[in-house]
Amino acid sequence: MELDRYSPEEVERVIYHELGHYYGLEINKSEDICYGTHKVRVWGTVESQYELLGDTIPFIPEDVDPKRKVKFKDLSYYFARTAMGCIFQCYYQNSDINECYNQNRNGSEDIQQRQGQIDRFRLGYDFRDTLNKLEEHFLEKLIEEKLINFLDKIDLASELSLNTESNKYELNLELFWGLMESPKFEKFKSAYLSFVEQIDEALRNYKVDKSK
Repeated sequence: MELDRYSPEEVERVIYHELGHYYGLEINKSEDICYGTHKVRVWGTVESQYELLGDTIPFIPEDVDPKRKVKFKDLSYYFARTAMGCIFQCYYQNSDINECYNQNRNGSEDIQQRQGQIDRFRLGYDFRDTLNKLEEHFLEKLIEEKLINFLDKIDLASELSLNTESNKYELNLELFWGLMESPKFEKFKSAYLSFVEQIDEALRNYKVDKSK
């Protein structure tokens, strides 16, 4: 499906969302939490009234179980990178994060994944509310300090190319990988890791079933 049926703003919104997950995975990889990113895709779908969708597929080595469960010690990193999609999207749109979670399919899938881990570790509603506030404060920091401006001058849509086998567009990750060498990205990375630490501190304040 061609992307010209969508506005430039819609295409960029979805790319920003997926780049949030991409950079969350890549920073987590640098902390030995995961294996990084396999690919980032964007596509339109007739089934969802032509909604533009995207996904960020983690890289998983052949000798690693793709269905392995998140360990408690890695949970703060998981929550952070899951939130990054809507946080990047809302940075681009200058909008409230709950709009992303509640009004588009990618955001609703993110919050379902997040809630699945909250339920699995029996963290409860209080932790969920705390996590919501931490995400909102982090988004405010990113906007106020312009910490994602390393993407500002890039024609994001021009970095998509059609995979004719899947009929989905894939993002040129080489360019976005290169941005991680910039001083601007280092400021974002530092803020992201502080966000992870805040989530980790919040987790320590709750009784958690770590045996899961």
